Amino acid sequence: MDDHRAPRRGTSAAEQRSCARSAPTSFEGVAEIGRESAGKRRNEARRNDRRKLKDERRQERQAADSAPVDEAAMMARFQELNERRAAGTITEEAYEAERRVIFVALGLEDPDEPETVDGEAHAE
Repeated sequence: MDDHRAPRRGTSAAEQRSCARSAPTSFEGVAEIGRESAGKRRNEARRNDRRKLKDERRQERQAADSAPVDEAAMMARFQELNERRAAGTITEEAYEAERRVIFVALGLEDPDEPETVDGEAHAE
């Protein structure tokens, strides 16, 4: 039986040719698409694993802290720190260090992660 098919209604010959060209014509093209997808899935799985480990570490730290953090006192401390920064009585480095201590105590930052400045990681 011939593999000639009648054109679909409503499509021009040019549209039909462009559709035929966009499909992979060889097994290598299909295999390449499969490798890209597998790589994306592998990267996403790694990201999910890192997130899960980070969440587990955070939960362990919170469970290990026997003394609950006084959030109101920490927020007052943070407000004072911001006022000192606005007044110019504290250096930017000292501000960042103290802010990090407060945020770690409140559970807003991970103490295991390196400190970041301007989007770049720096060792403590």
